[in-house]
Amino acid sequence: MLLPIGILAGFSYAVKYTAFIAVPYAIGFIVWKLWRARKPLLRPVLIVSMLALAFILPWMAKSWIEVANPFSPFANRVFPNPYVHISFEDTYRKFMRIYALTSYWQLPWQVTVRGDLTTGLVGPLFLLTPLALIALRFREGRQVLLAGLIFGLPYFTNVGTRFLIPAIPFISLSLALALSGFEWLLLILVIAHAISCWPNVVQLYCSPAGWRLIKVSPQAAFRIQPQEAYLKHDPAYVLAEMLEEFMPADAKVFVFTQPAAAYTSRQVLVGYEGAFNELLQDILWIPMFRDFQPTRILTFQFPQREVRKVRVVQTASVSEGQWSVSELRILANGQELPRDREWRLTAHPNPWDVQLAFDNSPVTRWRTWQPPAPGMYLEIDFARNQKLDSVIVESSGDATATKIKLEGLGDDGKWTTIAGAPNESVRPSRVSLRQAATAELKSRGIRYLLITDDNIGANDFHLYSKLWGMKSIAQRGTAQLYYIE
Repeated sequence: MLLPIGILAGFSYAVKYTAFIAVPYAIGFIVWKLWRARKPLLRPVLIVSMLALAFILPWMAKSWIEVANPFSPFANRVFPNPYVHISFEDTYRKFMRIYALTSYWQLPWQVTVRGDLTTGLVGPLFLLTPLALIALRFREGRQVLLAGLIFGLPYFTNVGTRFLIPAIPFISLSLALALSGFEWLLLILVIAHAISCWPNVVQLYCSPAGWRLIKVSPQAAFRIQPQEAYLKHDPAYVLAEMLEEFMPADAKVFVFTQPAAAYTSRQVLVGYEGAFNELLQDILWIPMFRDFQPTRILTFQFPQREVRKVRVVQTASVSEGQWSVSELRILANGQELPRDREWRLTAHPNPWDVQLAFDNSPVTRWRTWQPPAPGMYLEIDFARNQKLDSVIVESSGDATATKIKLEGLGDDGKWTTIAGAPNESVRPSRVSLRQAATAELKSRGIRYLLITDDNIGANDFHLYSKLWGMKSIAQRGTAQLYYIE
């Protein structure tokens, strides 16, 4: 049995991160059994471990090679990388722990009957789950309930109904054991559960927004009804169909709303999926939201001095939000120093986007993509001693909780504080930034935008498409496909 145990434990991890619990459970179970039987442990444990790793390591290696993080999209603080922002991971974790629930007391009713806040339901039979405790009077019941408890441990990292799947088989077995003295009752419960979960019956009690099969279509299942005829009622499929029809095969499209990606061969960049996409989203939002624009001007002025390096350092600890810099300018005698290719720019965190603070674009900005903390910095190494007497930091209005100081490094090789606090002023943006934003997307190889009416800024794209420098080339329902000219 060691061979299938190792294979299935490793495969569980390959199916879903939260099923990793199968590996320590399997090893722990084997150790317990062999220890009680006073049999050797090492060889069986190694067999199961090696087989499990044969299924786990390829996934970790793929993630390491592709995105420099074997546990992506998690553990980005441990494995910093330019592909997944820490802010995304934090937001994702926070949302998955609670979804739209106001209390965990809503969970039993949500996962069994309503299904709208937890993206699905398992049927009202599982309201009887407390009765499974009766199975504790059986040895088998104790084993099964222990397994159910262990496989249910990761559930509160993601309270979506589907994350109960690893524990549900054990809950079902425990219920059956608890009621095993009443065979007629078991039969009635099985039949009732089958009926209550039939699509036409589910809709009688679940929330209208509950995730479920709306109806069973044998014609579609056996391909009597054409695929297109069945799928055209799905708005996500319609979006994918539009991309296929109106975009070149090698084109990229930016979207806020995910189309049915399995039905399009076009490269779809969803706003929240990945660091590159979040940057594109930020660029598009800057022209529409004044708080995102570089209107906060922080000026450090000081007696002229020579330094080899200079850096702007964050001094505040802010629980929410981000520190951002739209542009960092170095001046001497009232004149901005031209950027030199010998300059070496770096930042902590997010060194990969440091150039965004030195590109003279009002619609790009370097961001920490995590809550600001003391010690974060933007740094310039001039490669030689440089005279300067002022530094200007152009930042956005959504970063007012952040505080910065200016440090320099001279010939002695030590960092010293040049100025403790800047003079702050506000410079409202007086020009349209829309075309500058689409120009940034073009420079990154993006010529298409797919916008639906429920997207943030949809009305702005529609009303001012000429100012954005793009035109609508297709429309399906509430969705429009734009081409950046």
